[in-house]
Amino acid sequence: MDNQDPTINRLLVQVFEQVIDIYLKPELTKLTATERKFQLDLSGCYINGITLANLSLTPANLSEAHLERAVFRQTQLIGARLQKANLTYSYMEAVNLDQANLKEAVFSDYHNRSKSDPKTKLIHSSFNQANLISVQLKRSTVVNTTFREARLQEIHLDGANLSGVSFVRANLNTAFFKGANLERVDFAEADLQKAKFQWAVFDEATLESIARNPSWMKADFDDDITQRLKDRMLTVGQS
Repeated sequence: MDNQDPTINRLLVQVFEQVIDIYLKPELTKLTATERKFQLDLSGCYINGITLANLSLTPANLSEAHLERAVFRQTQLIGARLQKANLTYSYMEAVNLDQANLKEAVFSDYHNRSKSDPKTKLIHSSFNQANLISVQLKRSTVVNTTFREARLQEIHLDGANLSGVSFVRANLNTAFFKGANLERVDFAEADLQKAKFQWAVFDEATLESIARNPSWMKADFDDDITQRLKDRMLTVGQS
């Protein structure tokens, strides 16, 4: 499925979705644990706008696949390969991508996006211990999602809206949060060295989380935020 003509591609995707609903879903429920180890290979495919809901695709190879505007709802993708996949404007809800490899995946077309375009959304999902090095998530919306112990070096979350997100013990070395809106974000024990937080907006819970993490002193903040963090450190030390 590598046709790039929009009309033909959409027809192919619709047929593929029907194949999944009629044949793949029933067969997956019958597989034993050993049989589930087979790998679904969709690497490099053009399946823009596809819906992959209520499926267990563990593991699957979706590396370099074109999944723009794809919908993942209650999808199991533990250990999946999504290196360099294009997931622009994709929607993920209750998706499990623990230990998946999303290195250099793209979730946002930052430069060409207009204000009216839909946003990439990650909601109630899990990326624990996943590899998201150099992933593009600019201007995305991430809600109640965990990246516990994930590798997030050089991740781009510029202009993103993050709410209820956990980065506990994640590697955020040289991560980009410029202009991001951070609400109830947990940075406990995360590596924040060289992370960029200029122009970001923080709520009190997020600032408290950062202040309790000594590595924040090796990150880059606006001067007023740096002072607020220093003041909070004194308060934390006295408590």
